[in-house]
Amino acid sequence: MSENDLKELEKVLKEAQPSRLKTLPTKEFSEAITKLYAKLDYIHPFYEGNSRTLRTFTRQIARASGYRLEWEKFNQSVAARDFLYIARDRAVGELAVNHIRRDSNLRLVVFSMDKYAGNPPLSELIASITRPARAVYFEKVTEQRAIKAYSELEQAFKTLHAASAYFAEKLSGNPKAQIEAMKQIRQYIQGELDAGKTSGFHRPDKSKTVQTEKMPVKTSKEPDHER
Repeated sequence: MSENDLKELEKVLKEAQPSRLKTLPTKEFSEAITKLYAKLDYIHPFYEGNSRTLRTFTRQIARASGYRLEWEKFNQSVAARDFLYIARDRAVGELAVNHIRRDSNLRLVVFSMDKYAGNPPLSELIASITRPARAVYFEKVTEQRAIKAYSELEQAFKTLHAASAYFAEKLSGNPKAQIEAMKQIRQYIQGELDAGKTSGFHRPDKSKTVQTEKMPVKTSKEPDHER
């Protein structure tokens, strides 16, 4: 790398401080990781293996910041993998486009970005795999173990227990309705934790629903996975 590249690399790495990142809610954290990933891939510090190295590095940064990056989700299918590689190349292209001197190279980059413009951006994909570690514990381990690891989860479980007592009284004699009600409450609390909240839980507004769509992947040639 050139001297300018090394200076830029040092600047980017100084911004990747867990002490700062751990204070961010989930959305802002995933945006910060997106910028970090794209900038480092644009600088391209290694001759090869940059993408594998950056996924490992960002996973470690996330862990130190109290988050999990579930990169393995993009290994579940060829389409999911292509989503990631195309989004990565577009993000790097956006950083590079104003610094390309040769017209022929500029045309190639702009053409590639236009060709895959209908695919989800890198920020959207990273947001889909970013979760606070405490939210994962709430979902997957026992209450005692979860609170031991993250004391702030005590409020979430207190809310869950209060809801259980409430529905046991209001829906007595209807176990099926109690189970369904508790399922909805737990899903709501899980969503709040995934968003980065640790307190202030209340009953969800059932009028609000979230719809998701699967976006098609446009592919013509196999992306250059490591460039």
